[in-house]
Amino acid sequence: MSGGDRCRDCGEVGYSGAYPALGKLGISFEQMAQPTWFDDRPEMAWAFYGHRQDLYRTTQPHDGYRLLRDWGQAMAAGCFVVTSNVDGHFEAAGFPEDRILEQHGNLHRYQCTTPCGGANWQ
Repeated sequence: MSGGDRCRDCGEVGYSGAYPALGKLGISFEQMAQPTWFDDRPEMAWAFYGHRQDLYRTTQPHDGYRLLRDWGQAMAAGCFVVTSNVDGHFEAAGFPEDRILEQHGNLHRYQCTTPCGGANWQ
């Protein structure tokens, strides 16, 4: 795949197939994944992230997550997950929420784009 078509969640159709309007505008996945779109073009940002969120909500974690969870639960002190995934699949697979660090956030949790407090919403 080319640099602008790196969408792990787009399946066989690729980024341009999953988001043809963005492809026509020449906006890459990496560009569209930036939070500045919520300020610059909020309708487009919500459409993009809403679609991705719907994909993640309707996709079940694969058996690899269960296997890792079982291995972690077998450890005397349990386990702690550090992930760059934003899909929430570790929590959906049964890992305790307080034992997961999602470095890039989670598409199922919202927060303000400008400082407004420490809360996030689901």
